[in-house]
Amino acid sequence: MSNYPRKMTQRADDFPGSTINQPLSEQLITDAVRDFLMDKKLESKSKYTIRQYSIYLRKFETPKPVADVDRSDIRNFLGSIELPYARHAAFRTLRVFFNWCESERYLTQNPIARMKAPELPKKLIEIYTDDEIRSMINSQSRDSFIGNRNKAIIWMLYDTGIRLNELITLKLNNVNIEDGLLKVLGKGNKERTVPFGKNAAKALWHYLRLRKDNYQEAWLSEEKRPLEARGVEIFFHRTGEALKLGKRCSPHTFRHTWAVNMLRNGCNIRDLQILGGWSSLDMVMRYTKALSTEDAIKAHQRFSPGDRLR
Repeated sequence: MSNYPRKMTQRADDFPGSTINQPLSEQLITDAVRDFLMDKKLESKSKYTIRQYSIYLRKFETPKPVADVDRSDIRNFLGSIELPYARHAAFRTLRVFFNWCESERYLTQNPIARMKAPELPKKLIEIYTDDEIRSMINSQSRDSFIGNRNKAIIWMLYDTGIRLNELITLKLNNVNIEDGLLKVLGKGNKERTVPFGKNAAKALWHYLRLRKDNYQEAWLSEEKRPLEARGVEIFFHRTGEALKLGKRCSPHTFRHTWAVNMLRNGCNIRDLQILGGWSSLDMVMRYTKALSTEDAIKAHQRFSPGDRLR
């Protein structure tokens, strides 16, 4: 149940064309989506989370009362999404939405209850090699503002494993270069302290000394405005194409790379969970499996019976 009284999310003067006088069971999907998004804003969900909810729910909207939506509507919608990870994200959004609708009495029968999430392809976690990290860093100009910013971003992602949203919401007053510490706001608005090393600190200092502005945001765009998530994604996509890396070039791949390398260098899984901001050990255990596979492949390269046959 929402912590906020319904009158806060259903004032007729707040929403043109409001159907506030209709019974909740007759509210259209569009009205329910509107109220849901407002409720999540009042709960202080991150802008990134709200945007993800909005993208999938706007695509799902049908001219039906929310109480009339059934499983076939959900299956048809999910079936229209080709990419497995996007389909899985859409399902998670619908699950949150319909659970909220049930708690707010928009419906009595939850159509997504007991539905299984779409399966994701079981593939190995992809990480960057040391040479790929070096090539990304060396491809950036040492003489430009953007080149120094990009180098600092690469170093910070590689050395801290922070999420994209944690990166772009980072404020200067939460950066301690001398002690090598960041204070980031993670999922569920949980704040945590993340350490970084000397190489990352040096790259960050080279970037920050070029700043001549009054913004509190740690990262600025080429136009000297606060950098958005999309700008970071585009930068890495273009970098991956230019260097022909042959793998997904994204901030999240840095998170994978950081986690696997932390384990490889001796970090225990409990410390990794705390530093990475995971609420459970499930994801951490996936990285231990990825580490075992990577090391087993390297062991075969060293001890291959076929290559040793003369």
